[in-house]
Amino acid sequence: MKTRLICAIFLLPILLNSCLLFWTAESSYGSGKNNEKLMLNRKVETPLSTMTGTLPASIYYDKALGSWIGEMIGNILGLPTEGHSIETPDSEYIAYYSEVPEGAFTDDDTSMEWVFLHMLEERGLEITYSQVREEWVEHINEAIWVANARARELMGKGYVPPETGSKENNENWGAIDAQIECELFGVIHPGMGLRAYDMAKWFARVTNDDYAVEAAAFYATTFSYAFFESDVPTLVEMALTKIPKTSLTWEVVSDVVKWHKEYEDWRETRGKIWKKYGQYGWVSSPLNLASVVMAILYGNGDFDLSLIIANAAGWDNDCNTATTGGLLGLIVGESGIHEKWKKPLMNLYRNTNRDNLPSDTISNIAFRTQRVAEKAILAYGAAIIENETEKTYIVQIDLPWVKQPSNSLSDENLARRNCSAPICCDRPATPDFLEKLGILNDGIIGNQSLESHSVREEDWWGYTFGDTLKFDQVVYYRGEISSGEGWSEVLTVQYRDKMGRWRNVTAVEITPRYYLFNEKSPVPYARFALNINTVNGSGIRIFGKTRVLEGHTSIAELEVFYGGSDGATPPSPPAELEAMLLDNHRVLLHWKDTSLNEFGFKIKRRQFEEKEYTDIATLGTNMNKYVDSETQQNRLYYYVIVAINSAGSSEPSNEASIYVPGVWNIRDYVPFLATMSVVIIMFTLLKLGKIRFRIVHRGSWGKNKLFYCRQYLGL
Repeated sequence: MKTRLICAIFLLPILLNSCLLFWTAESSYGSGKNNEKLMLNRKVETPLSTMTGTLPASIYYDKALGSWIGEMIGNILGLPTEGHSIETPDSEYIAYYSEVPEGAFTDDDTSMEWVFLHMLEERGLEITYSQVREEWVEHINEAIWVANARARELMGKGYVPPETGSKENNENWGAIDAQIECELFGVIHPGMGLRAYDMAKWFARVTNDDYAVEAAAFYATTFSYAFFESDVPTLVEMALTKIPKTSLTWEVVSDVVKWHKEYEDWRETRGKIWKKYGQYGWVSSPLNLASVVMAILYGNGDFDLSLIIANAAGWDNDCNTATTGGLLGLIVGESGIHEKWKKPLMNLYRNTNRDNLPSDTISNIAFRTQRVAEKAILAYGAAIIENETEKTYIVQIDLPWVKQPSNSLSDENLARRNCSAPICCDRPATPDFLEKLGILNDGIIGNQSLESHSVREEDWWGYTFGDTLKFDQVVYYRGEISSGEGWSEVLTVQYRDKMGRWRNVTAVEITPRYYLFNEKSPVPYARFALNINTVNGSGIRIFGKTRVLEGHTSIAELEVFYGGSDGATPPSPPAELEAMLLDNHRVLLHWKDTSLNEFGFKIKRRQFEEKEYTDIATLGTNMNKYVDSETQQNRLYYYVIVAINSAGSSEPSNEASIYVPGVWNIRDYVPFLATMSVVIIMFTLLKLGKIRFRIVHRGSWGKNKLFYCRQYLGL
């Protein structure tokens, strides 16, 4: 009885608050664009309006900080080339900024949201347009352009939002401004997409109108849902459900989604975007919205790759890279952003152009954001639960659906999908690192590998995916062996869940285990299968400690499977085997790999006079070439190849033969040449009559008769 009473006392305030909010929503909310007061307490009309999401406060803070840092990184990365690449993209990737001498600084891509955060702190969640105007006049008076500049000018003449952003008064209403300033409203509404959508539209009307307002709301909704979904294409599709199909914003996003499915290279999609939406101008909402959607789709959930594409695409790329960095930073959290990006910022945000506001630390900006988010969470019928170790938000989320894995049981190597992005612990700050990481899933094993560097203790290799997939096996191919290379015996597999967290799988079975951790006889390019219980996620990686402190690991290939046979049945036989003679009597073998589940290949050889084949080499998976250097001269050789796995060997390939000739050496042929010379001289003398032969019978010994020749030399 006592327990029930306590529960009732705890739940009663929540129920009363929910009822009050529902009554307020139904009685006072209006959807007209001229509402003076920001009132968002309306009922969420969605099939999943009662879905409850659990969000630990520590994870919220990590994601909010990651989003702010991601925006600042993207802004700084794009500023040097802003507006440089218009008709064609930048021909070079820029993978890093060289230095930021005094930390991050105010630019309109981040400073406007920073001021909006201050507004919500000072005026509350139900701020009015009149109060917004007052805040603008006090804090926003320089370093603004296009629609922002015109809106501020109108405020100076006495206009009040939303008149300042309307088509009638602001000729720049279709510019990029609103969409680069409204991501904050998604961050303070975790999982509450409709709330984020409404607040973003309300604020966007201060400077913009029509489709540009919808673009800002689209961004905010995407950020909101990113707290509970790490699958980027799914985020795009979910946010798109909030946009009216009559809006140009809906058409822009839908086009890019379609082109992403049609073209493997983002540059082709970029060309389609420019052809259709370039007419709006390089600072327009449609063109730059398309660029951001393109970058996050082709980035396959990877922070670095997404930023690099957004920046290289051009147009207003500092804005677009900031939004891209903000979204991916939210997904991976501050803890998931590489130190190479964060360290130059020095946790400083320096105010250079926003009046009457002090500079701040980035971590404190995230803390302030969290406090506003807690007010929003409580304001809309949710709860905050605290205990001795953790604070947890119980949020009423409105995700339109829960994304399920798209793959089924097969022998497909998921790492070879177009939606995969190779990742590693140690990412060099060089433009060619993407090409280098391609070694992980290029299907080539045996003559190339990567080594990690600057690893303190833990190391990892893996993939993020622009999709939600099932996994049950990772196949790791060790690379070249060198001093300090290798894993400790604590090696596991981690997957990225819907909240973007890397989590350990429940069980890992490594085959063969001994050779992976054996320090005395490591084998380069050896294959190790890590079998795990099935997990769903948007990323997978092998993770562990290096064998020695500040050591490193190496890798030649990393394959990922769900339900692959991998030894359940023997592999298919290799086909189209051919042999070609190289220099120094070496033989090149080339064949077609027809199997998907082989562990490797065995090379078999015999000579002409031999009946049985002998194994001469064992290779790794996905190989299709081998050079036999152990041949002898003047020999005829026959070859076959078989594929192998734990279930056995395939049938032999077709047989290929080749003759290895000897190398001409005059000294080896002196006796032969001398004998032939004598024979030729004797035959010539006989022909000329200089030599005559006569056979004479001399008798016999036993049953045999002796015949001998007597020659006359014409005497």
